[in-house]
Amino acid sequence: GASTLANKANRFNEKPPTETPGIFDY
Repeated sequence: GASTLANKANRFNEKPPTETPGIFDY
């Protein structure tokens, strides 16, 4: 849900995506 998206965004901001960003995946 939204919580997962927010969490992903946080991790995305923490470190750049080495592979394909899993924002949409998760």
